[in-house]
Amino acid sequence: MKSYTLKASSTSRGEVTASFESQLAEGKSGEVLVRNGFSQTNFTIFLARLAIRAIEAGYDEAKLAQVFKQVAAGNASQARHACADIAIEFEGEKPQSLGKLWGTGGAKSVPDLSILAGL
Repeated sequence: MKSYTLKASSTSRGEVTASFESQLAEGKSGEVLVRNGFSQTNFTIFLARLAIRAIEAGYDEAKLAQVFKQVAAGNASQARHACADIAIEFEGEKPQSLGKLWGTGGAKSVPDLSILAGL
């Protein structure tokens, strides 16, 4: 697996973009979005990993809610848009935008509602 670095463009330094720039780094919760692409499934995996790390770090409900706000947890489309101009450079390759890396497609999936039964 090639290592990578990220850098947000100077014109897209909003709160969500800045938050993602830190969370998409190698070893962070958002690495799944870089390695596996931005899809609804991968976005929810990112959020689950982020929540687990926050809870393990002792974040309470209010602080976790703020984290979710900063990464547009309620709106995958907003999150994807905020990340589109972050440049990624894989070791030995030219920099490109995450938007270009991810492309425009998105796989559809059938939900397994049985997982909600125990909640």
